[in-house]
Amino acid sequence: MFLPPLNCPDLKVIYIYGDPVVATLSLFRRKYQTTQSLLLRKYIPDNPVLDIDMTIEEYAQKKRDILHLQDHFTNWFSRFQAHQSLFLSYETLFENLEVIQNFLQVPNDFISDFPPLRERKSKLEDTTTKTVHLLCQSYEAFIEQQKAIPKPLILEKQTHYFPFRYKIYRRTLFHYLISKIELARKFKQYLHRRKK
Repeated sequence: MFLPPLNCPDLKVIYIYGDPVVATLSLFRRKYQTTQSLLLRKYIPDNPVLDIDMTIEEYAQKKRDILHLQDHFTNWFSRFQAHQSLFLSYETLFENLEVIQNFLQVPNDFISDFPPLRERKSKLEDTTTKTVHLLCQSYEAFIEQQKAIPKPLILEKQTHYFPFRYKIYRRTLFHYLISKIELARKFKQYLHRRKK
């Protein structure tokens, strides 16, 4: 979800982030770049749709964050603090199981029942140095932003929070309402056809 939900006031969020270069490699390895770019169009209508056959090398050549990984992170981290949130890097996740347990206020068996660490399938070593270098350039500001964050970090939700002052929330609400109106119109047409 590109933006925090507004209809869950008691929601607690755990945001696990990682190296954006590795995250991008993972999206392309699994061929999720098209799905991800299509989902973004809900929030950024003019976002380009990435072809399923686009290679990571072709993406890296563009030298920009078309997947909006930094925007996603910033929306949850600083723009829209609608919920109490725990921010953890993927690399420190297993060192912070007790922090997660305390944050969620769950029983002690949470730690013993937690799934074991799995090796990442997407690795920098599996990509050309040139591609990694171009991706690092694309995500340089985001990488620096992540480095500056204490790990782990708990942010309290903002008490005076008004998201609709931001165009992206207004646009999302507008599209949501339009989709509901369209659904109601189609349902009305369906009922009318059934009466005949």
